[in-house]
Amino acid sequence: MVKSLKNEVLMHHRKNNRMDGLEEIQEPAAEQLDSLESEESHRLIFDLVSRLPEKQQVIFHLREVEELSYEEIALQMEISLDQVKVNLHRARKTLREKLINQGITRQ
Repeated sequence: MVKSLKNEVLMHHRKNNRMDGLEEIQEPAAEQLDSLESEESHRLIFDLVSRLPEKQQVIFHLREVEELSYEEIALQMEISLDQVKVNLHRARKTLREKLINQGITRQ
């Protein structure tokens, strides 16, 4: 889950900064990666996920932790495929924004 969220933040950061080449991508220092995956970061992420609406929490968990397909989630939750996609998008967007606001980005 942490890796997925980290990748979402990185993707957002790269998209907004419009990096043109690989020379602009800086490899993070080992201590930056360690701090991102620290216990404190895990607590923060779990706290942010717990603040999502219940349906988004469940869909996010099923997709990112249990790695179910969209179709499997729709069947399990008895909702449409479109509802799964919309709720997952909203959950990821909310988490990405909150993580960026918390300063958990790759510099």
